[in-house]
Order: sequence, then structure tokens, then C-alpha cells
Amino acid sequence: MQLIENGTITRPLRPYQSDCVELTLAAALGPGLRRMYYHLPTGTGKTRVAAALIQELLKYGRVIFLAHRKELITQAAASLRQDLPGWQIGTVMAGENQIHADVVVASVQTLASGDRLEQLLASDGKLDAKSRFVGMLIDECHHAVPGSGYDRIMTALTAHTKRAAIIGCTATPYRADKAVMQGLLPTCTFSRTIKAMQIAGVLAPVTWSPVHVGVDFSHLKSSSRGGESDYAEEDIARVLQPRLEEIVEKTAPLLGNRPTVVFAATVAQAKDLASLYREVGLRALSIWGEMAVQDRRQALTLWKQGNVQIVVNVGILTEGFDYQPELPNTEGLAAMVIARPTKSPGLYLQMLGRGTRPKPGEYQDCLVIDIAGNANLIESKQIVLPKALGEPVSEEIYGILENPVLLDDLRNVDCSRDLDVDDLGVVAKEKRPIILRNTDPLSRSWLAWGKSNDTYYTDLMQGSMVLLALEERSGLYTGRVLTRQNWVFTGDQPLTDNALPLHELMQHVNLLVAAHGVPKQVVGKDAGWRQQLASEKAISYLARLDPDAGTQARRHAWNKHAVGMAITAGLLREGKYL
Repeated sequence: MQLIENGTITRPLRPYQSDCVELTLAAALGPGLRRMYYHLPTGTGKTRVAAALIQELLKYGRVIFLAHRKELITQAAASLRQDLPGWQIGTVMAGENQIHADVVVASVQTLASGDRLEQLLASDGKLDAKSRFVGMLIDECHHAVPGSGYDRIMTALTAHTKRAAIIGCTATPYRADKAVMQGLLPTCTFSRTIKAMQIAGVLAPVTWSPVHVGVDFSHLKSSSRGGESDYAEEDIARVLQPRLEEIVEKTAPLLGNRPTVVFAATVAQAKDLASLYREVGLRALSIWGEMAVQDRRQALTLWKQGNVQIVVNVGILTEGFDYQPELPNTEGLAAMVIARPTKSPGLYLQMLGRGTRPKPGEYQDCLVIDIAGNANLIESKQIVLPKALGEPVSEEIYGILENPVLLDDLRNVDCSRDLDVDDLGVVAKEKRPIILRNTDPLSRSWLAWGKSNDTYYTDLMQGSMVLLALEERSGLYTGRVLTRQNWVFTGDQPLTDNALPLHELMQHVNLLVAAHGVPKQVVGKDAGWRQQLASEKAISYLARLDPDAGTQARRHAWNKHAVGMAITAGLLREGKYL
């Protein structure tokens, strides 16, 4: 699909963007509840897709584009004017009230309070049928939860135009609290992960180098940030203050000459870190939200022109910020130091999105340095890079201290077999089977899942198994419930009517299993029986499927969990379930 005006292509869409538009448009114009969202990582063209969707909806009437910050509204309006020449793009926020435009780019705060929303809807259909509102696009729709200003606007629009299509777009369809955008936007039409976009060459690869400091983040206080529970920023700054020199000492040698952003928790922490980086000879500045606009712009300009290597920021270089070098041969953002640990997958992915755009020059990857506490990174609530990307790695990988790991190296690892850390160029240890404690940590699943290629599986221990398989075009997953007798499968039923994002489908399985009264101590990933030694009968069966795995199981005394997962993976490879 291409954006065309008077026969002239303005900006052609990539194949996956065309798929997203077609699948989303089918839902937007189809029967049933027309509330949906699509998920694309930062840097993969959410706004380009939105422009293509708006162009199609404009054939039927006018469209509202909703955003929550002035910078996002300004960027969206400029992008839509470029992609949709010939259409009037207006804005509604603060002192601007262009309610008669073909596309109204509006502030959610402005429409949700006062009488602006009533004014906007009152302008509907004043000229002809094509001047009626037929749809609304919601940027960063993970903020849209029941009871919010978004809810009020959506309810009013739907009451005014019952068949209006409401389409959200987000790079982070996850929250760290109980509020979920699916309460307002229940259907996902398209999804792509960062990893999938890296494999496709759309996003840059990332290199991980955790820096451990002697702090226990598990005792940090929690606070609400945008409605989500996260570590309290003042508490982060308090416990890290004695460690700032150590952080700079350990991170500076890793950065080299990479253009870098550092995420800090407070203004004081940002200033102190910038000062310490300057003391070791690196050009660094700090910026924050309450800083004078002119001073902040000047600092960012110096950074983008290559005159400053490091910008330490507090809460502003996340949503909507796009690092683009301003001089030829200037490097793109090539490193980040996350010195404000977080429990929020959404916040982490927003930070990560600043560095995954393809970049010119020497550094093709983005180095991600997590300032990690002294807790086990698998068990802790802190989100770190492998968790954010859903990388299936063993405890050995999380235990690496100062050795950077190119996460691309993990992509081709067969997750159904044991992983030797020698494969990653680090010190070799005894081979152990990968225990996928959280195949996709964002799913918060308490079940024990395994993975083989793009299929996830879990054994429910009552003669049934669940398989989740990827739909390549949509990026969503379909689920099947299989029943068996002695490893011979006798039944096959769909899990849901429609394909869902992986984390939503895993949550559905959680609820389904709980509803049937299956106890966590039986099927949960922490069930005690999983640690018991596997029987000789089970190991012999595994050896017939996979001789090498059988040998490893005997040599290293694999437990029941490891052998069971390996057996299932072997049957999957042989196509026994498919």
C-alpha cells in the first residue's frame, strides 16, 4: 500500500506496515465493536501507519487524532501534513481550536475537560455527510484505561456516532498496574516485537552490559507513575547516591565515543552524574522537564551536533523523542545507561526505543547498560534488557557481570535444548537445560512455558497441553488445547475465537487454568515436583526422541521439569502435535 495524492506517491509503506493497515482497516470497517489497537515498536512507523489508516477513513468522513502531550501533537500534525497533502490538518489544544479541519489533532486533556469536546462534536456534519466524524486514532494508547479522560472522549464519540472506528496505536501495550487499555480497546489487530523488527533489519541490534552495584532494589518504596506502580524516584536517587562514582567508573570505559543518553531518577542525580562524567573527561550535560525551554533546546542541539557526548535526562527523552543527528557523519544514539531502575515494562521499552533506530556511522548497535541491583535478575521485579525483549536465557546469562552480550547471538539458539554459555563467547560452565522461568516476562504468566521456534507450550498435567503458535502476518498467536493418553494425542480444540498478542493469550491461559481449579502447586513454574529427579523411563523416552538430550539428562541428572520440557520440544520438532 502507498500513500498517494493526485497520482504522486508521498511515502510508500513497508510490507509489514501495509499488512498492519489492511488488517486494522478490516476490523475498523467490519461488523461488531469497532474498538481496537495495533502494536509497533518505536521507530517502526506507527504514525506512518496511522496516516495510511486516516487516508482510508477520510473517504467516509472526518477523523480525530488524539495525543496526550504538546510535543506529540505538534509532531503528529507535522507528519500528517507531509503524508496527507490536500487535506486540512487542524489542532485543538490550549489556545488552538481548529475544530472544522478534515483531521483534528487534539489534546486528550483539552477534550476531556471543559466544553471543547461538545464544541468539536457539534461541528460534526455541518457541511455534508463527509464532514461527519467516522473515526479516531489514539496515539500512545496504553494510557487509555477505564475511568480516564480517554474513556470519556471515546464514550462521547461512540454515543454521537455509533459506528465510529476507534483505533489505538502503541509501542508498549503493557502496564505495571492492574489497569489495562484492553478495557477500552479490546481487540489487537497487529503486533510486532522489537526482536522481530531487529531480525527484519528495521531496528538496530542491541548489546547488553549490566553493571551491578551493591544495592538491593527490592526494598525500594513504590509510587504511582502515570497510574502505574514503579520504584519511587526519590528512593532510587537516595540508594544510588553513594554509588554514583562507581556507576561512572564502571560505565565510562564501556561507552567509548558512543553518543549516549543516561536516564536518571531525579534532577539532582542527573546533575551529579553529568558532573562526574565530566570529571573523567567525557563531555556531558544534564536536562530535565522544568529546565528553561531555550536551555534544553541548546543542550539537545549540542548533543545532536556531536559537541556533547552524553546527555543525562530526567523523564523527557522517552515518549515522542527522536534522536536525529544534525550534521553529516555525526553518529546516531549508540548507548544508554539506565540509572533509574524500573518495574514498568512500558517505561523500559520507551527508554529502549530511543536507541534501536538504525544509525549512521561506526556504531550500528546500541549498547544498553542496566544499573542492576544485587538481587537475582531473573527473580527480581527490575526490568532489564533480556526481560524487556523476552529473551529465553538461562541463569548463567543473567549472572554475567561485566561482559557485554550481543543479544543477536541469542536469536538463533534453539530454546528447546540446553544452552552452553560458550556459545556466547563467555566463560564455559556445565551445560544445563534452559528453564524458561518467564519466556515472555511481560506476560506475568505463573505457568511453566517452554518454547520451540515460534511455538510456546505448557503441560497442564491432566492429560492436556496448550500450544501457542505465531501467525506470521499479524504477529498474533493462536492457541490450541490438546488432550492425550500416553503421549498419543486424541483431541485438538481452539483456545480462543481470535488470535491474540502473546502476553494476552498467556493471561487467558492463566485464567482458564485457574477457573478449572488446577492448583498452582501442580502446574505452576515453581511447583515442587519440577525439581525432583526425572525417572529412568522418562529419560529413556527422551533419548529415543533426542539422543544428545538423553545423554545430557543422564550425565547431569536433569529434573522432571527439564526432561518433560525436552520431551515436548522433541515431539514438536518431529511434528507430532501439528
